[in-house]
Amino acid sequence: MLSFGNPELSLRTRIVFRKNYPMLQSHVIDIDGAFVGAAVRLDIGYRFVATDLRVEELDGFVSPTLDDVKRLVGGLFKHGRLGTVPRPTN
Repeated sequence: MLSFGNPELSLRTRIVFRKNYPMLQSHVIDIDGAFVGAAVRLDIGYRFVATDLRVEELDGFVSPTLDDVKRLVGGLFKHGRLGTVPRPTN
């Protein structure tokens, strides 16, 4: 098993490994104070990773914007269904 805490791995090996596999940026998604998942930034948008059974239907969903992820997840969490969740007007 590869572990960064492993003393057998040289500093050079750990640096090279980290350069090849950069940490992905993620955003906590909470609805009304309940942690329901995370949105992970990809080159094509944001992938939702569900942690709450009420929104697992959206697990793996990819959207171009973080706001869209939050809106869809919030609608499913609050209303128990996907569908016409009104977009906020600016």
